[in-house]
Amino acid sequence: MITHKPFSSLIEHIIKSNFTGYDPYDGANTKYKIIQKNKLMRLFFTYFNKFSPFNFRPLFGIKPSMQNQAIAFIGKAMLTVPDTYCKEIDLIAMKLINESMIDLYGYHCWDAHGFSIQLRAGSSPVGMTDIIGNEAIARFFMELYKRDQKPLYRELCLSVRDFFLNELSINYHGIHFFKYKPITPSHQWCYNASAIAASYVAAASNFFRAPYDKAFTENCLRDVVIQQKESGAWYYSRNLLTGYEKPQIDFHQGFILDALLEYMTLYGFAEPFNSAYRKGLSFYRQKQFLHNGQGIYRYPRKWPVNIHNQAQGIITFMRAAEAGFGQHYGDFARTISEWTIRHMQDPDGHFYYLKYPFLTNKIPYIRWSDAAMAYALSVL
Repeated sequence: MITHKPFSSLIEHIIKSNFTGYDPYDGANTKYKIIQKNKLMRLFFTYFNKFSPFNFRPLFGIKPSMQNQAIAFIGKAMLTVPDTYCKEIDLIAMKLINESMIDLYGYHCWDAHGFSIQLRAGSSPVGMTDIIGNEAIARFFMELYKRDQKPLYRELCLSVRDFFLNELSINYHGIHFFKYKPITPSHQWCYNASAIAASYVAAASNFFRAPYDKAFTENCLRDVVIQQKESGAWYYSRNLLTGYEKPQIDFHQGFILDALLEYMTLYGFAEPFNSAYRKGLSFYRQKQFLHNGQGIYRYPRKWPVNIHNQAQGIITFMRAAEAGFGQHYGDFARTISEWTIRHMQDPDGHFYYLKYPFLTNKIPYIRWSDAAMAYALSVL
């Protein structure tokens, strides 16, 4: 059975590490100018470091960092036992308040990572903000507001909401969505990011009793539902200019399910959301996890086991059980956590990134692995 020890040992490891760590995508965050200035070299070092089971980062001058998105998830986890981690929670709040980029964007928002990222699809410079990081940080302040109703926390949460609505909302020939980043082209639709933004806008508006454009937000979720496959799965994104849809099925399925569930919790379990949620939840359980709790990497590809899949599975299935969709989902969330703790938690408390049949990538990643698992175990 799950005990508090896996959670507490993880949190203690994070505290001992001063909330810093590496990231799968920090390979271009090097001190060497020759790498920084060359796109192909940035690309090579990003993917080389991402998939290497050995940590070569110190050789390339890549240092552990404190990431805003990571500490927000850790802060949310700590808020489940606020008396134990009161000092750390306050330090996280102060750090995030100081890191707000309101002077740059006109709204409270954050650079989720703190380093530039070079991917095949494009680059993201230092100072770039996005939906996923902002939503995590705003959620932390929403939870903090429940403990300490400071006007600043309310201001932060509603400012993020307004940033999503005013700067990231798109109506592309009748298709409604929130674009991932300010620099994302207006024809590039990421389903999970849009759903996350829509559910956050609805949740923050309801929580703080602040009026908002409910019709647009609901249309965003309806348009995501329309993209669901007959199997119940969602792909990752669609280019609305070319029609190309990226066929990636992984933990982002859980992101969409959580967004739909939250919206239905607020406004009722009506169609088409209810049917889409049930079908998507069934696919997530039957096709993206083995019965022993081991997650599928990217359906239908089985290996490697990705810690992010494990963490999201715990969160999504536990929330489904709590919402009344069946206690078997809560039982399965515990099955996932037991498998993950047994096979992917280090004796020092941190969680491993990837597990192959005969090899495990044990590099400590503060955001991707430890922050995600800290929050997942706190939900449990």
